[in-house]
Amino acid sequence: MATSRVLFVCRNNLARGPVAEHICRHLAAERGVKVSVASAGTSSWLHPSERSSNARAPLTSSSGAPVGLPALPSIVSAVSRSPLLQSGSGSAIDLSTHVSRQLHPQDFEMFDLIVACSPRRHRMLKEMMSPLPHEGVTTGDDSVYRAKLRGLHGYAEGVGDVLNSESAPPELTVAMLHKSIAAMLDEEF
Repeated sequence: MATSRVLFVCRNNLARGPVAEHICRHLAAERGVKVSVASAGTSSWLHPSERSSNARAPLTSSSGAPVGLPALPSIVSAVSRSPLLQSGSGSAIDLSTHVSRQLHPQDFEMFDLIVACSPRRHRMLKEMMSPLPHEGVTTGDDSVYRAKLRGLHGYAEGVGDVLNSESAPPELTVAMLHKSIAAMLDEEF
């Protein structure tokens, strides 16, 4: 079986995305599912119409992108305390090496599944996909990309409100991500 490439997308790639990435990697390893997992944030995304004519120029944001930052301390702490993520020697997930990155147009080609960490990101990703051209398909046909798009809120009952909330307690966010990703792995793999 080939290794599937999964990308989790959140706003800043400082909380939900990195936690989802690591939970997915952890649960997939426990289940023997072959996946390559990454995460990215949309906060510095510029719609193609807002970018310069140089398509190879890096995406930047006038408000400043949180690229290269570690995961939020509150989420790192919640992960380390979560009973869902414990192994014999403590937490099974270590976010200490996480470095945030922004979503790039190439990600839509590189990954087999692009998973939005909240309903808001899901809507935003749908909008982003529409103008992206891809090999063999005319610009404006986004069906290839939309077939890759998933939302964590669609896998488990009751997670959408928590995952869409910027003020949800980190422990609850970790629990809802765990619940959704376990259901996603059951359904997709």
